[in-house]
Amino acid sequence: MRSTTCSTTVATFYDNEVSATVDSLTSILEPLIIVFMGACIGCIVVSLYLPMFDYVKLLQQPGPSLTVVNGMPASEGCLH
Repeated sequence: MRSTTCSTTVATFYDNEVSATVDSLTSILEPLIIVFMGACIGCIVVSLYLPMFDYVKLLQQPGPSLTVVNGMPASEGCLH
C-alpha cells in the first residue's frame, strides 16, 4: 500500500515538473517563432519589391535612339 502512495506522489511531482518546463519553453519559443516568421515574411516582401524597383529605374533611364531605315530598325538590318 505504501509503495502505491509513494509512486503516486512521485508521478504527481514529475507531472508538475514537466508541465512547468513545457510552459517555460513555450513562453520562450513563442516570441522567437514570431520574430522568425516576421523575418521570413519581410524577406518575401523585399524579394517581391526589388524587381519592381529595378523596372522603375529601367523605365526612367533614357533609351537609345532608334533609326528606322526602309521600315526596319537600323540595328536589325544592313544600311544600304
